[in-house]
Amino acid sequence: MKKYTLVLALFILAVKSQAQTTLSFCTTVQDNNCIFNNTKFITSPDSVTAKIYMFIKNDRGFGTTKVSYELFSLDKEGTEKRLNSIEQKVEESWIYAWQPSLLNSPGKYRVKVYNANQELICNKSFEFFNVW
Repeated sequence: MKKYTLVLALFILAVKSQAQTTLSFCTTVQDNNCIFNNTKFITSPDSVTAKIYMFIKNDRGFGTTKVSYELFSLDKEGTEKRLNSIEQKVEESWIYAWQPSLLNSPGKYRVKVYNANQELICNKSFEFFNVW
């Protein structure tokens, strides 16, 4: 009996890991693909803001009707300061969605994505910097 319980638990864990929502950052989205996916972006020295696309994907579908992108700036110690929230209506069967945002540059940021039940489904950080 213990052997079957372990096999069942491993199966459930494998299914859940395959259904995980991922968050990517890109400079644009074309044909439902994240272009120039990265976590570090060089910005122009004569610009104080930069545009980024937050691209989420789940091969099994989002399973929710709404996602919320919570944006935070990060200081040198990594402490979060909430900037704003962007809500997006989605369909449960959708496997990808994206949302643009204009943020100050240079800067470090974290994005946390929540479903309609306010459950965290993914999060990731990125940075804008200039080299001049």
